[in-house]
Amino acid sequence: MKWIVQRGVTALSGALVAAALGITTFVHAQTNRPLHPLSEIERMAVEFARAHTADQQGQVEIDVHALDPRTRLFACGRTQAYLASGTRLWGRTSVAVRCQEAGGWTINVPITVRVLAPVLVTTRALGRGEKVAAADLSSKTLDLTQLPLGVLTDPVQAVGKTAVAALPAGATLRPDMLRGATVVTQGQQVQILYVGEGFRVSGEGRALNNAARGSPARVRTPAGKVVKGIATAPGVVEVR
Repeated sequence: MKWIVQRGVTALSGALVAAALGITTFVHAQTNRPLHPLSEIERMAVEFARAHTADQQGQVEIDVHALDPRTRLFACGRTQAYLASGTRLWGRTSVAVRCQEAGGWTINVPITVRVLAPVLVTTRALGRGEKVAAADLSSKTLDLTQLPLGVLTDPVQAVGKTAVAALPAGATLRPDMLRGATVVTQGQQVQILYVGEGFRVSGEGRALNNAARGSPARVRTPAGKVVKGIATAPGVVEVR
């Protein structure tokens, strides 16, 4: 994990600086109170982000974007870093730092959080309905914050499944791009497993749709009732 202070600040008027950085209180121009070091505020933001991404899988990199050097905040002995409501430590974001003393201030410190991790990519173009083999996949380290949520990371998640649509070489894979092998066929006589807390009951029925492993399946029982479950194995539908 690393953190980098990026320099080079665009010239802004005092009012624009306040708006851009989210500062709620500035030191009055005529006060003689000592100023709070901006580097200390930046350090607090990075340490907060580092602590709250420690459990994140992959290699986490944190860059802090230096505060405008013209920012003037009075020295504070009780400061706290926190995440504003709706903020996430993912991609381009910010950590808020506030002074908890009377007449205190609050400032947003811009940071960038990158999460580098191996993800599955296709080694060749795959046609719609084509089955994925181990040779069709490779692992590539990418920044997860720049990818859709839920990208696949383990070949077990893809090998043996078929492409829902044509995929180019080098495509990152998500679960909705692949379909598992059909384990329940429409019209097939299947076993229904009713599973709940402390009980497991077996019955029979006829499948009303095709379903891959882990996909929804509807089954009509001998009594004519339609139940909904998940296809878990060849000819087996689990109802919870």
